[in-house]
Amino acid sequence: MDKMNKVVLHKEYSGFVRFFHWVRALSIFALIATGFYIAYPFLQPNSSFYKGVYLLQAYVR
Repeated sequence: MDKMNKVVLHKEYSGFVRFFHWVRALSIFALIATGFYIAYPFLQPNSSFYKGVYLLQAYVR
């Protein structure tokens, strides 16, 4: 009973996998943000500059 269990730490995933995990996670948040912008455009250009265009998204469409 005096024997102690040795705990050996090892990396489950490599740095390559971890890096691309965060790239994908940030991409998902960027897609969510752009999706909300498409659904509810909030940037309005100066009306004197764009005479007929009231929303930036309307200009893109």
